[in-house]
Amino acid sequence: MGPTREQIVKLVVALAPTLQTNVAEARAGRMKLVERVCSQLVARALELSEESRAVLRGHLADGGALVESSKRSELLAALAKRPDKKRLRSPSPGALHQGHLKIYKVGAKKKRKR
Repeated sequence: MGPTREQIVKLVVALAPTLQTNVAEARAGRMKLVERVCSQLVARALELSEESRAVLRGHLADGGALVESSKRSELLAALAKRPDKKRLRSPSPGALHQGHLKIYKVGAKKKRKR
């Protein structure tokens, strides 16, 4: 399993200064990394939080770390789509009591009151 959506965004933030350097010999490696990161982000854009989306939009703007990506337009379009709220929700604590999620303890027995 690959990195989580939030880990990918944190990676972009951490690498932004490096990705913006103009060292000629590092360009090919940098572009390969940018393309792979952007491919992952396009695939997972709907799963990103609004905060992560805002960070990425900044890195896709002129002068940003991801501006040279061939996937820039595709990623901007993916970030503009509204995420499905159902996709972002985790089970509520009440679901445990409503029988939607069952947790079993191995070897645990209920004590009866007499």
